[in-house]
Amino acid sequence: MKYVVYVLFGLVCACTDNGSVSTNATGKATVLDSQINALEKAKAVDQQVQDAVEKARKTIEESGG
Repeated sequence: MKYVVYVLFGLVCACTDNGSVSTNATGKATVLDSQINALEKAKAVDQQVQDAVEKARKTIEESGG
């Protein structure tokens, strides 16, 4: 039984954050901040790709293709 307690204690210690907690607009940290940041970056990259595709499409149409 005491081994289970040691294992659980070890897991809890291993999964704790090292103080690098980000905060949201209200100043409180959320569990999903890193995932939200990654999603926002992906949306920004997607927009850049869409802009590049539109620019290439216009260039092709203007050149008679």
